[in-house]
Amino acid sequence: MRVFIVVLLVCTVISGCQTEQITYQSPSDEQIDSYISDNNLEPLLIESRENYVTILCENSIHSISINKKGKLSRMYSSWSRGNNKMSVLSSSRVNEGKPTITVVLHDEELIAKATKISVTFSDGTLVSEQIERTRGFILEYPMITTAYKPYKKIELFQGKNVIFTQ
Repeated sequence: MRVFIVVLLVCTVISGCQTEQITYQSPSDEQIDSYISDNNLEPLLIESRENYVTILCENSIHSISINKKGKLSRMYSSWSRGNNKMSVLSSSRVNEGKPTITVVLHDEELIAKATKISVTFSDGTLVSEQIERTRGFILEYPMITTAYKPYKKIELFQGKNVIFTQ
């Protein structure tokens, strides 16, 4: 019985001493503009979420947020240009548990003609989005999961016709 009480007291003290969880919020428009300017970015897409903003560029992606102390927090990844037509990055929105596929188009003809992009994930799940003269896309897997979900196929459509497959 004494051992149980000691264990219970130790657990209570340890749980009471845990550090507080770090919370984040989305940066303001001014902070986003400042980050873009300070880092000489040319955004293709700026996407706001509840507690962060994603900035997609020709060869990099940046996620920025503000911690409770008001300091900017950032994660970014860069890549060399893919094939001549498209760069693709598989990643995950860790906080949300949603795998994503980031696509950057390089081919001006595809940009001008494509009206829809479709991504088939490795488990057969299909995600599509209507597009119009857009270079950058972030498509996310529609369900929360901790499993990695790479893409199997990316297709660009003009109307109902497939004009590019990777």
